[in-house]
Order: sequence, then C-alpha cells, then structure tokens
Amino acid sequence: MTDGALLNLTPAPSSSYGSVIYNIAKIRNRGLELDIHGDIIRSKNFNWTGAFNISKNTSRVLNIDGGPFSNPNDRNSLNLGTSIVKEGEPLGLLYGRVAAGVIKTQEQLDAYKKAFPYWTIFSPYLNIGDMSYEIEDGFWKQDIIGHAAPKFFGGYTNTFSYKNWSLISLFTFSHGGQLIYQKDVSDMGFSGLPNEGVRSLDHYSSSNTGSDRPRYLLNDTQFLTNLNVYDASYIKLKSITLSYSLPASLLQKLRINTLTIYATGTNIFTITHYPGPDPEVSDDPRSVIGGGRDVSTYPTVKSYTLGVRLGF
Repeated sequence: MTDGALLNLTPAPSSSYGSVIYNIAKIRNRGLELDIHGDIIRSKNFNWTGAFNISKNTSRVLNIDGGPFSNPNDRNSLNLGTSIVKEGEPLGLLYGRVAAGVIKTQEQLDAYKKAFPYWTIFSPYLNIGDMSYEIEDGFWKQDIIGHAAPKFFGGYTNTFSYKNWSLISLFTFSHGGQLIYQKDVSDMGFSGLPNEGVRSLDHYSSSNTGSDRPRYLLNDTQFLTNLNVYDASYIKLKSITLSYSLPASLLQKLRINTLTIYATGTNIFTITHYPGPDPEVSDDPRSVIGGGRDVSTYPTVKSYTLGVRLGF
C-alpha cells in the first residue's frame, strides 16, 4: 500500500514553476510470483538445469487528492496527457481520442458533421477519406485507450554443462502490456520532410478505399487514438554465453586458480507482433503511472563480447 504517492506535476504557467512534486494518490498493489528451478539432468559429465519465474502485479488507485491538477469535470481522475490516473482503476492507463473509422460515404460524412458542429473551425477541409472520432457533447471524446502494465512477465534461465564447457541462456517475456507507437501517429499525417513509415503507403485514396488509415492532406493534424496503441507482448533471448574453463591439471602447471574463455551475446532476438523497433521501451521507464509511449526511443542494443576471466 502506498499512501500519498509522489508525482511530478505541471502547474499553471502563472505559478512561475515548471513542475511541482505533489502527494497525489493512495495506491494498493497486490501480486504473485512463482519461481521454479532445479536439475533436469544430472550425470557425471553432463548437467542440465533450469530456472523459471513468472510474476503478476495488480494495482488499484484507492484515492486521488483532486486539487488543481485533476480533471475539473471529474475530480476522481488525474489527466497526465497520454496517461491518466483514475480512482478504482489500475495504474498504467493510456489516454487519448477514440477513432470511429475512416469516413467512406456521404451519409457517414453528413452524420459526423451533424454530431461534430465545430468541424468548420477545427477541420475545415473535412471530407470523405478523413478519420472520424467518437463525439461526446459535440466534441472529440477522450477515454482510456490502452493498458501499459503487462498482465504477467518473467524469465527462464537455461544452463547446459558438459565437462569444462557451459552454455547459459536467459529468456525474458512479457504478456498483455500495450504501447503507444508515436511514429504511427505521425505516419497517419503528412507534414514537412521527415521520413514516413511503410504503412503510410496504405492511406485512403480513390484507388484504396478499403484502407482504415485516413487520406493525406499537407500539414493536416492527426490525433493520438486507440489505433496507435499496440500489443507489446514479447519473448526475448536476452543473453547467451558459451564458456570453456581450463582443466585443473593445466591450471596447476600455469600456477593460476581459474582461467575461463567465454563469448556472450545480448539481445539476440525478439518474438513480437509490435510494429516498432522494440516493444521493451517507454518514454518514462521508471514510472508505472506515466510512460507507455514509444517516442523515437532507442531500442535495446544487440552486442557480442569475447573475454577471458583469470583467477590467481
């Protein structure tokens, strides 16, 4: 249980402060962790051992100190831009507009204009091929569009040993977490000269009327929606190490205690349906309240190492 969780919040510009640390919420966490390890094969020259762990954490916001930072229409929620903290809900909620689909007929266009009377101000070129959004009280509706916290996560360490050789591999996994792919938001619009992703080729046009991505208008603003939230589940081979230790008879002749030659690779491969470079990223990786966005975040680095360990 955490009472008075600290958040770095942005006050009104008139305060002259860029941010204020505020005791904002009471949060309850409940979790379960399972750890299994043991010898699968044990013999004179060959051993096979494994260690598996899986964890699940369930959070719940019990209370929010409304104050000046919460939504004036809902004092029981705290809007942090692309994330939101709500009483009675878990942490890691992603927040944004809700897409209702690309407008493809004149009837859909007329109905959307009627529901959204401010289109002449905010979308003066609104037409067939544009994205429509869920409307609430005549304006774009914002709601929970994803959950950044995974349902469960864990890892598996596997070790093979044969005489003086050993092979150790570490797999990690995460299931059920979602991630905002910010590059996907920019790829839905056409502005300036930055490179576009290949999905931009599938935008709506007269020859591609079945697309679920809007048409392109120069400098037209595209909003973050539920369409830009993707499953970030993955399985990774996080590391693998092959090593050879010199036998004791040779070590005695060299007058050293240990000598091990090894080769290690990290972040070897990832199995995922996430469309970005790496599902294991966040713009605020140390926070379970904010974050949940992939904003040009550099992916984990693949590397290989050769080394020698000496013991005297």
